[in-house]
Amino acid sequence: MKMIKIMKKKSNLTERSGLSTSSLEQGFTLLFSLLIVSVALSVGMGIFNLIYGQIILSGTGRQSQFAFYVADAGVECAFYWDLQRRAFLQSEYDVDDKIQCGGQNVDLFNPQGNRFAFNLELEDNSCAEVSVDKVGQDTVIVSQGKSASCGETTSRTLQRGLRAEY
Repeated sequence: MKMIKIMKKKSNLTERSGLSTSSLEQGFTLLFSLLIVSVALSVGMGIFNLIYGQIILSGTGRQSQFAFYVADAGVECAFYWDLQRRAFLQSEYDVDDKIQCGGQNVDLFNPQGNRFAFNLELEDNSCAEVSVDKVGQDTVIVSQGKSASCGETTSRTLQRGLRAEY
């Protein structure tokens, strides 16, 4: 008896709403498929963000290497010109002095007494700003390598520096 009453109530409900049992099941299927699609979209967006972050990180590592190697090239060039050619002596400095690094002529300038400086720009548009300080018998070489060309700075420009004292 109770079973018959429940079935009558269910059939009265569907009659009043104008929906059949199959259309209610179709609505549930639509809702369930929307849930599955949104979960798949969330997982896809998460994977995309992870991959994008890894791509940015690997590009940053590459630019960091460029900056470090150009800083190293600046230090090595200054070592050569100081130890082999003695180019950084105040008594022998001439305003027209040029040194050669990486196959290019580099202007040498003396902004303050015993401090000499030059910029070294390589073919891959990386740059080193090198300063050589002579104090008595001591020499300090500071080379700041940048992953961008000299004078250019962007939000993604990386800079690595080396300091040598002898």
